Amino acid sequence: MEALRADPLAAAARIVAVVPVVLTAYSCHFNIHPVMHELENFTETRMSWVVRSALGGSSLIFCFIGIAGYLSFGADVEADVLQNYSASYLAPLYGDTLGYAMDVILKVGYFVLLVCTYPLLNWPFRENILELAGLHSNMMSTTRFAILAACLLFFVYIIAMSIPTLWTALSLMGSTSAVMIIFVFPGIIQYASAHERLDVPSDSNMRRVQLSLRRFGGIGLVILGVFVGAAGVYSTVHQPDCGLS
Repeated sequence: MEALRADPLAAAARIVAVVPVVLTAYSCHFNIHPVMHELENFTETRMSWVVRSALGGSSLIFCFIGIAGYLSFGADVEADVLQNYSASYLAPLYGDTLGYAMDVILKVGYFVLLVCTYPLLNWPFRENILELAGLHSNMMSTTRFAILAACLLFFVYIIAMSIPTLWTALSLMGSTSAVMIIFVFPGIIQYASAHERLDVPSDSNMRRVQLSLRRFGGIGLVILGVFVGAAGVYSTVHQPDCGLS
């Protein structure tokens, strides 16, 4: 609040910079087909329940960790709240032994999270690389597939070692891929398919109004995506530690 009163414009820029980081939790659209394939007794109702549960769970986890971070560390909370859950921060609050144990548990849990998350992100990454090359995973031999997987893993490892903080990685990913998936592509689809989704008679004025609203909605999504993406990239490049702390 002090930062907001001192410099409202800078505070607003910091808030906008957080949006791409939050968006990464909701940019899971590319996993919908693998999930549909693995879901037993697939129906649209069950799939909708899975989507709602995933989005609701992500929101609850975000809120819980954020609130817990501010309640635990107050003004000392970092932009990347996971940095606060380290032995140096936890020891003064819970003692050396418990603080160190909590630090180890957090690191192990985050390791498990990355192990479970990487395949979900690697699958569309690999398939898109193959599609750009005019290939398909079903057309490749086991040896070539293993070589490609190893090369992609090595490339991702180098990128991960080059990025200084998790905040930078999430902000950059949210400002580019997440913005395209959540705002830009849906906006383009909304604009292009607006005339196919009208539910009023073709000779009524409401049809023209509905068509205009759908198209303006699509344009608005694209503009919003470009704005959020540009602000996120700028804050990542020029203010790599920008956050709400």
